Amino acid sequence: MEGGDYKSLLVLVTSYSSRYHGEIYEVKIQKGSGQIMGGVRGAIGDEYGKDQAPLRPVTTFFNKNTYSIPDSCLCDATDLFGGSKLYLLFREGMQANPPHSVMTPDSLKGYVFDIQNKSFSTFQGPRVPKPLGNVISAYEKLYHLAIPVTSPHEPNDPESVFERYDPLNDSWEFLPPVPSVISDKRVEIVGYAVYNHHILLSLTCGPGYEFLAFHVRTQKWVHVKVEKSHRMACSHFPFRGRAVVLGDRMYASSYSFGVVLEFSFDCEAYSLTPKLVFPRFKRMHLANMDIGVQTEYLVHLGGWDFCFVQTAYDYKRIDRQPLWITTFRIIVGSGGSSNIEILHSTIRDVYIHGGWHVHVNFSFTPEHQREEEETRRQGKDAKGLKGKVWRITSSSQKKKIK
Repeated sequence: MEGGDYKSLLVLVTSYSSRYHGEIYEVKIQKGSGQIMGGVRGAIGDEYGKDQAPLRPVTTFFNKNTYSIPDSCLCDATDLFGGSKLYLLFREGMQANPPHSVMTPDSLKGYVFDIQNKSFSTFQGPRVPKPLGNVISAYEKLYHLAIPVTSPHEPNDPESVFERYDPLNDSWEFLPPVPSVISDKRVEIVGYAVYNHHILLSLTCGPGYEFLAFHVRTQKWVHVKVEKSHRMACSHFPFRGRAVVLGDRMYASSYSFGVVLEFSFDCEAYSLTPKLVFPRFKRMHLANMDIGVQTEYLVHLGGWDFCFVQTAYDYKRIDRQPLWITTFRIIVGSGGSSNIEILHSTIRDVYIHGGWHVHVNFSFTPEHQREEEETRRQGKDAKGLKGKVWRITSSSQKKKIK
């Protein structure tokens, strides 16, 4: 999907009506400048979408009778193999009464979408699906963590189940479950990072948060402590989504909507150090919008460039929903401090069907997934960049730009 002068940002959105369905949209971003093609810089009419045509989906799936996916299902998605394949797993939403009651054979399967061929295939689902299950991609394998549920419908569900899927063999294996330190709390996994053979989990635990690390080689779980030196950054924890790893720095969206965090993870001391809270990203909605549920995803564009995709229900509209798209660059100063340069921000509409609003589930750029995964593997590649601004052009070559 890449062009000579632009890169593709793929956005997975999901909607819930009488049947679950999802769509993938493509946003084209000009290489180097970060200009969002087809967007208008800061110029929004009286009605969003007035000055430009809505985005058309690259593909729509599960919208026909081919599959039976209940509307109460939630979708978890991630990519493997350099962003060429999108893997999807479904789980029963907690609003079902009782949980699992409407799960169908189709919703218990895993699905693979080939980005280039636009084709679907299935794979074996996890052995033990649970309502609060999450899918994680690390080192070309999938990890599925089904955490305990505190529910009157499932009083005998005290154990977590951790499984790893090998796509080459189409097989799952059990891994050591999450330590019992969180088993007595209402827990939800909201984010993760992959760094130096570790999977760092970001969790909400009741009103608070926790961080846990799993070493993929030794298969040991370790509780991660948070350094409290940056009180403001700590107040925005936990982080959400898949964190972007650049050397010893990590970037992710905050649990607070519209905030991006910078932090570091010491996998020897097992400590997390918040570094910086980037200014709250302004949403370009108008005062007359009736804002509802908000979702967002932070995407790495390569080098120190990022894209932040946000959306929210507008209960006054039943035909369209806005995607706020912002590209920005992180500048690392000579003293190691960071700031951001906004490259472009705009709004693009997507059609909604019969008033059923959409969520942003996942977003990525296939071109740069190999680079980012290689950076995660090495863990230390980008150290020494302090005081300079670099654009990483491949996993083995760095080009100084300023």
